Amino acid sequence: MKKDYLSREEDERFSKTVIDFNSSGIYVNEKLKHEIRERTKLLIYIVSRDILHLSYDDASSVFLEMEEELDKIIASYKVSNATFNQYLKQLCQYRCRRMKHKKYHNTLWENAFFMEEAKYNARFPDDVEFL
Repeated sequence: MKKDYLSREEDERFSKTVIDFNSSGIYVNEKLKHEIRERTKLLIYIVSRDILHLSYDDASSVFLEMEEELDKIIASYKVSNATFNQYLKQLCQYRCRRMKHKKYHNTLWENAFFMEEAKYNARFPDDVEFL
């Protein structure tokens, strides 16, 4: 793996490549499209793992969620003050917050379910025989 993926010079060069690719209108260069997609996949994982300090599992979850919309993510990058790495960092932060929010609510529902189950089992233990 190249170590210059997160360098400022490489980020600016790649940002310009993505902007030129998006502004070309028709995506005729399949090799360039493939390179941009592969690099974006790698950057999503690097950003979520090393910059946002997520665990391997959480970084993988963010990666898998964002991989489904990879073409949309690349196509929505426009000329702005944010470089492509900064743009991906913002997206990863948003997805990470959304993932943690979803995980928190799932945990709440599971806890509520187990509490109701415990109440039911307390009222009707398995070892009591009804006549």
